[in-house]
Amino acid sequence: MAALVSTVVVVCVLASGTQPAAANEGRPATYLEIDIANQVLSVVTDGQVEWSTHVSTGSEEWYWNGWDWERAHTPRGWFEIYWFDEGWVEAPLGWLYNAMYFTGGFAIHGSESVPYYPASHGCVRVSLEDAEWLFARIGYGTPVLVHD
Repeated sequence: MAALVSTVVVVCVLASGTQPAAANEGRPATYLEIDIANQVLSVVTDGQVEWSTHVSTGSEEWYWNGWDWERAHTPRGWFEIYWFDEGWVEAPLGWLYNAMYFTGGFAIHGSESVPYYPASHGCVRVSLEDAEWLFARIGYGTPVLVHD
């Protein structure tokens, strides 16, 4: 698969015309990598970044979740895609499009608001177009690495 870059990408790392590097030693053959520091999601296959896009992750701000105060934090570590919700779904904190859940209630999902900085409650927001692209290609059990 040729390296593809979403047209909505303006993150400095991607705007330079180069794909982010993936450190693949000891890693699964194919996985999703979410780079919090650069706000980039990449599909990595055999150590090569095959596709990347801009994301918006947890803002680290405090918010009221309806019953308690919580920090808008995107969890770090290795996870797996364990559930899909196709199309628009209303969740307790807002609307999600083509959600792919990777731990607890945290998902990679399409949103109409994907600013170029961390702004979510903890989910990984992508554009609606990118959510469609990912949803058509990512399967159950796909590993997800989230790191700073």
